[in-house]
Amino acid sequence: MSFPPVERQLIVFDFDWSLADQDSDRWVFEVLAPKLRKKMKELKKEVQWTDLVAQSLKELHELGGTRQEIEDTLRIMPFHPAMVRGTSALKSRGKTTFFCLSNANIVFITTILKSKGLENLFDEIVTNPAEWDPSGLLKLRRRIDPSGPQHECKVGCSPNMCKGNALLCRLHAQEDEKLKPTTCR
Repeated sequence: MSFPPVERQLIVFDFDWSLADQDSDRWVFEVLAPKLRKKMKELKKEVQWTDLVAQSLKELHELGGTRQEIEDTLRIMPFHPAMVRGTSALKSRGKTTFFCLSNANIVFITTILKSKGLENLFDEIVTNPAEWDPSGLLKLRRRIDPSGPQHECKVGCSPNMCKGNALLCRLHAQEDEKLKPTTCR
């Protein structure tokens, strides 16, 4: 069976457990602070996940966890070499747009991608914002601010982002190059 050549394609990844072979949020705490990871397991039904990761990052920082330790831990996170080869080959052909929809965060994702030589893989990454403050604390927040208007998805998305809406926005933007997909929640 032969297939016609691909003129243009969109490949969408949810970063953790799809492109990467691990959950980046859990990985950091499993490696650096197993007691905090255990606490996260106990609190995950009571606290929204992104808020819980932000809280745990703050606790890790208070315990002496450093930016360098977090970045080093992310760099060694399991990531199959065939995924690097396959995505790189597709990207090099110039007919594939890669789009990332993830409940992780931009710092974790970009650190891991850079360590694998894939920093230019995604045309767009839709995830939770995060940035390092001067003290070395990774400050993470939800993509959709809990004090602002919320998405009304009935599919079961997390409160921090609606992946269905983000994907629809991306598809519409691909049809109309004038649209900016980052304006979608």
